[in-house]
Amino acid sequence: MNGNHTSEEVYIDDVRDVVRSKMDQKGLEFKDVAEHIGVDPVFFVSTLFGQQRLPFEAAEKLAALLEIETGLAEYLSTIPIRSTDTFMARLNELVDLYGEAIKELTYENFGDGILSAVDVKVHFERKGDRAIVTIDSKFLPYSPY
Repeated sequence: MNGNHTSEEVYIDDVRDVVRSKMDQKGLEFKDVAEHIGVDPVFFVSTLFGQQRLPFEAAEKLAALLEIETGLAEYLSTIPIRSTDTFMARLNELVDLYGEAIKELTYENFGDGILSAVDVKVHFERKGDRAIVTIDSKFLPYSPY
């Protein structure tokens, strides 16, 4: 363990390694597992990096599908500890570059408010050498009080 990881982060790495190993053994892709446990592939993969909390029922299905200890899969149902890396920095850069434009277009189309990060669906699709990321977010208007 190096100084850049907490014990909890190392543990999520261990969980992810076990899940990936079992997926490889069974010839499963993320989309296959996600469909079986009832969540979106992007959401499922984000749980493997400690960025989202997997619903308990989905964790039980994951354990059964991959034949891993229930407790190991249930760890993915704990409160996540979120972190960042260079890939995430590039995603943040996209927001830095296009965020103001998206905000202005949102205001023009919806009025004053925000796009929810809670009531949101994020999808990923590959088209050749392009990645298509779709953010389907509910608009929440600001209300005077």
